[in-house]
Amino acid sequence: MSHNILKVDNQAPDANGNFTVTGKTLSDLNDVTITSASTDHALKYNGTAWVNGDLPAGESSYISIGNGEASNYTGTGLANEYQPGKNRSGEGYANAVGCFTYFYDTAPLNTISNATITKVSGTDWIESITLPAGKYFVHGQWVPSFSSTGLSIGGLYSTTSNAYVSELASVGDDVFPSNNSFTNIIATYLDFSSSQVLKYKLWDTEIATINTVSNMGDYVSKYSNLIIVKVA
Repeated sequence: MSHNILKVDNQAPDANGNFTVTGKTLSDLNDVTITSASTDHALKYNGTAWVNGDLPAGESSYISIGNGEASNYTGTGLANEYQPGKNRSGEGYANAVGCFTYFYDTAPLNTISNATITKVSGTDWIESITLPAGKYFVHGQWVPSFSSTGLSIGGLYSTTSNAYVSELASVGDDVFPSNNSFTNIIATYLDFSSSQVLKYKLWDTEIATINTVSNMGDYVSKYSNLIIVKVA
């Protein structure tokens, strides 16, 4: 009866069939290369062999708009008109219900692949953001100045789907008008199956005493901000 036929690293088993292999390391394997191993290194495959190194850190892609810079809202080129109760959606008015508003940033950050930030021509006022399909977390608010006690309610609106895609946020002295409850910031999860063009739109039914463009000053540029993080 034959025995000790099976060997590991040229070592035969003992009488009980146990192998004792000493003095061996991972780098002794033919397809493993260990170089200057240190704490928290992991073994990873580089396409050819197994090597040691740091694991890649988890990275989120994002858009960040609004850095507290000062710029007068007249730079938007929007018409200097305020008409409460009248829907001026798409007509380019700065501070009427149903209108689109702008954010300001001379150097917005954008690391989301295939996302774009569109500015008003010749300015640093941002009028829209295009996001590819994906899952996102959005946080921010649009903050105007007021001629007297009042409020502004708005949210992110998709001009692709023609619908609000975020909750409505209220800023001003009367942040909970007409027995309705609103947050004072946008903090929402978005799940898009296709590319969407987003703008900030003032709500069609609640808005009061926002300053005209000429009286808005630099309030919007200094205090409005928007962060979009792609999570999947």
